[in-house]
Amino acid sequence: MKIKNLELFPLINFLEKVDMSAKASRARTKLVKRLRNWGDEYTESQKQIVLENGGEVDENGSVSFIGHEENIPKTSAERTELSLETVNVSEDFDGQFKSLKTFFEDWDGVVSAVDASAYDKLLDILEDEEEK
Repeated sequence: MKIKNLELFPLINFLEKVDMSAKASRARTKLVKRLRNWGDEYTESQKQIVLENGGEVDENGSVSFIGHEENIPKTSAERTELSLETVNVSEDFDGQFKSLKTFFEDWDGVVSAVDASAYDKLLDILEDEEEK
């Protein structure tokens, strides 16, 4: 299953909020660790795009283009393209999906409006992996 870069952090945030049984929690921890690695790569790639186009990124992640404002549209387009690129979860997480799927089949927790998209994406991933 593939996840778009822009879906990484919402998925991580949702998974970290759910209390889970030990077996499911172990699978979640492995998944979150890998998602964080991809998220770090994604963040670094975004920063690199800004720097390559004459921008600056401060320690808080704020971007500025003082003296290079003409590069903002190009940078924005490149960052949007990057956000839509996908990572293949299946290759690194094979065998762990079943524990999470079993957990979420019985889970009846509350999903906030903020987490609804991430929860839906997670269920799509788990259902797709089960079909394989």
